[in-house]
Amino acid sequence: MLLRLLIFIIYMTGAVYIFMNTIKKPPAPKKKFVDPLSRTLAAILGMWGVLLWPLPGLLWLGVLPSHMLSVLLLSICIPLVPFLIFIMWTKIVPVSIPAVFLVGVLVPLGLGGVLLMFYDFTVAQLLLYLLFMGLPPLCAIFALVLWGSLIIPVDPEEEGKLRKTLSLIVGFFTTFPKNTWMVVDGKAEPRIKGNPFLGSGPGWVMSEPHNAIVIKGSSDIRRIDGPGVIFTESGDLIHSVLDLRPQLRAQRVEAITRDGISVSLPISSIFQVNPGDGQIQLGQPWPYRKSDAFKVVFSAAEVNPQGKTPLKAHDAFPWLDLPLRVAIPQLKKVVAQYSLNHLYANPNTEKPVRADLGAAVREVVKETLEAKGFKVLGGGVGNKIYPTDQGVTEQRIEAWKASWTGKIMEWQAQTQAERFKAFAEAQSKARVDLVHKLLEKTSAQLQHADGKLTHNLIAYHLLDSLESIARSPEVRPLLPELALPALVNLRKKAKETKREPETKKEKEG
Repeated sequence: MLLRLLIFIIYMTGAVYIFMNTIKKPPAPKKKFVDPLSRTLAAILGMWGVLLWPLPGLLWLGVLPSHMLSVLLLSICIPLVPFLIFIMWTKIVPVSIPAVFLVGVLVPLGLGGVLLMFYDFTVAQLLLYLLFMGLPPLCAIFALVLWGSLIIPVDPEEEGKLRKTLSLIVGFFTTFPKNTWMVVDGKAEPRIKGNPFLGSGPGWVMSEPHNAIVIKGSSDIRRIDGPGVIFTESGDLIHSVLDLRPQLRAQRVEAITRDGISVSLPISSIFQVNPGDGQIQLGQPWPYRKSDAFKVVFSAAEVNPQGKTPLKAHDAFPWLDLPLRVAIPQLKKVVAQYSLNHLYANPNTEKPVRADLGAAVREVVKETLEAKGFKVLGGGVGNKIYPTDQGVTEQRIEAWKASWTGKIMEWQAQTQAERFKAFAEAQSKARVDLVHKLLEKTSAQLQHADGKLTHNLIAYHLLDSLESIARSPEVRPLLPELALPALVNLRKKAKETKREPETKKEKEG
């Protein structure tokens, strides 16, 4: 009884210690090759070592009418049978390895059974013992199946998804798995660095909803898969990641105009991998046509090896650079047909010149790239066009200043002429109005005057009207300083001359 208590304490303490240690220090993938037998043992111990399955069997010492060696052999071998059958089913190592191992387990198991035959025991005792030793491994395997299907996201339509999911988990515990990748911001980042050729189980790639994964072998493109979760096979490597969303690329380009002036102008292109007939839907990955995706991948051109190292002499351009690589030479050809003044012209039309440039370039880009799996959505030439030589800009500014100086002088002269014309018209109108008023006023007084008085009266009223006009605020600034005093003196003399006949007439009367 004391022995069973000691075994139970050791079992519980060991199980808790192994469990906590496994959480803190999970199995680390090894860089060196691990043979299949070692992988099998590592997987069994890594996943189910926490059970310490031989120790519970030792609690049956003294209960079963059997020898200690027989109970120990049965306690070790019985739980290994479901473990080995599970590993054979996952195919993480060649089937021959767990099969041979299973035979090695069954032989001791058979010997233990033979030993039990020499002792007196009941069938109920044997069945209860087998249930006690076999049920925990079966429950552990069931928990792994349930747990694996919950934590590993898999496409519902994936063929053999349960086996692949469990193979991925078991392969991790072999310490020699295949690679596991996560696509973040368009780049595939390794999460578990394994061996893509000899590692156990499948590899695993998880991408974002707008990314497709290009899978290659050692020297060929095997397939394009995704978005979502992808299982990789032996020898599968990530070639590149395709972003299925619309892409915008822009760049400044130097080109030569028809009159030999170098100008800098921006060009842009909007494009994406051809989505085919698919439409973007909420909760669904971005659509794309796989045949066109292959064309996009294979359409990358080689880098000019001039000035490159031998290792980089044949690096391929990213597919995202291809639209501008097609657009830039065409833009230079189109700009060569225009002069600098024509590029800066602003005719009274609906479209500026740069719109014509963009349309001509976009047509060539669309024709070239849609045959290579692209869908061209737009693009054009920006409005910030300027000569690369600052001296050309300064000359244009001086020419612009001279042109506008002439226009301003012409406008000033025209304004002055219009001002003089308006002033002359105002003077003429004033004279007419003045004469008209004088005639009306004088005519009214001449009806009762004699001949000599008539001349004096006309002179007086004429000078009085001129003095009134000269005192007005509108006319006074335009007259010389002595004009108003002279008019006042003349009007006084005319008034005195007017009174002389009237006084003489009064005396005679």
